[in-house]
Amino acid sequence: MITTSNCFDCEPWAIHESRLDLDLLGQTESIFALSNGHIGWRANLDEGEPHVIAG
Repeated sequence: MITTSNCFDCEPWAIHESRLDLDLLGQTESIFALSNGHIGWRANLDEGEPHVIAG
């Protein structure tokens, strides 16, 4: 474990989707998937339309 705070530069990061492209919905479901280390959460709605693979 690295305990020195000056070892690496840390920049906050974010992924923004500027528009909804239904042809890329499967890919964005994967890109925006989140995990807290214990349980993975999909970043798109599990129910309703549109969806590529129902969650």
